[in-house]
Amino acid sequence: MRIVADTEEEIKRFIAMHQSEGWQLVGGPNLMWWADLRPDMTPPPPLQWWDSLKLTDPKMKIYAAHDGTQVYYSAPNGTPAFGQKAYVSAGGPLWTLPSGKDVEVWRAPIAGSGWICVHISPIRELWMRGEDMQAAP
Repeated sequence: MRIVADTEEEIKRFIAMHQSEGWQLVGGPNLMWWADLRPDMTPPPPLQWWDSLKLTDPKMKIYAAHDGTQVYYSAPNGTPAFGQKAYVSAGGPLWTLPSGKDVEVWRAPIAGSGWICVHISPIRELWMRGEDMQAAP
């Protein structure tokens, strides 16, 4: 932003106005600019019910919220993805759960993602989406 002012008084008024709105004039002897120091007013996204899931012993159970809830997979210690749908068997039907079917939580959910690990084996991990599950039957 370039400031064109005829008098020192206009410059002071301009600076005072912007500083009162949360801006600050920063820079060096040959270069100055305005920095927005106002707090970010965007509220954080609301926490989802699954964000508070913790590992427990015995393992906590969660429940399919609707018929046809898809099971996903990943490599061990991998990251799940929507394209990685689990199948009941090689070449068989997609692995889905009926409404109310319980599964155990094997690991805390991946923060902010909605992915909940429900089984770990040496060859793969199984995952559910928080949006498709519920805390009680």
